[in-house]
Amino acid sequence: MNVYICSPLSPEGSTGTEIWLSLEENINRAKKACRFAIAKGCVPYAPHLYFTQFLSEAKERELGLSLGLKWLAQCNEVWIIGNKITTGMQAEIHKARKLGIPIKQIQEDQMLSLVDRFMRENISLYPQAEIHYGSDEAYVTHPCHIATVGLEICAGYALQLIVDRMRKDAGFKPLEPIDGEDYDKDCDQEGEYYFYVGLNDYTDSKVDSTISVMFDNSTSPDSGGVYEIDLSEEEQIALYNRLDEEAQIVYGMSCEELLEEARRQMSLRG
Repeated sequence: MNVYICSPLSPEGSTGTEIWLSLEENINRAKKACRFAIAKGCVPYAPHLYFTQFLSEAKERELGLSLGLKWLAQCNEVWIIGNKITTGMQAEIHKARKLGIPIKQIQEDQMLSLVDRFMRENISLYPQAEIHYGSDEAYVTHPCHIATVGLEICAGYALQLIVDRMRKDAGFKPLEPIDGEDYDKDCDQEGEYYFYVGLNDYTDSKVDSTISVMFDNSTSPDSGGVYEIDLSEEEQIALYNRLDEEAQIVYGMSCEELLEEARRQMSLRG
């Protein structure tokens, strides 16, 4: 089934940064809608992602809109993404009603996979945390240096329970009861976890394959120890998307821009 993705593109804002962030948000929303459609076995038609690659939004907007309406006529359904309706979307909705094409409203939360939802609920960035720009070595056809970005994250309860299980299986007290333990007697009430993730310029996902967790409690034998939470390819992609979303809000920079700054600093170091 062909579905027409009807969502905002034109950005809002009073400053260059606000306008850029708004545009990025709109583009990412449309991309997520396309992925959601594919996951549902549909073929997404998103003219505002396609025609804007070679048509000028400022000079050829009307041409792009008219071409989009021709695409719409080939679709079985129109999906309105979110609650905001722009002028361009109104024209698309009017066309769909005129042609008798069914219209559905899709809320953004509906488009989240279980992995995406987990990342959204358990991953956020600390505004006050330092960004660690660095480099590492990789081997493709020859040894080379790659840019890296280290970020401290604020982890949700589910991630903390994963580390609790790892530590308990290793013979240490968990921070929270996970198997009916007595909190006062069997749990480590003084310990603390620090979660870190890394962006890199080498892997396809642009994010490390693990979340690193450092444990701190001077009275525990594993104080200073580092635990690694392995991530599948799907989880790496979802983590990158979540970090990209958070970084734009917290730092005003996308993950790619953070990596670009790491590349710049690496080049200065020679």
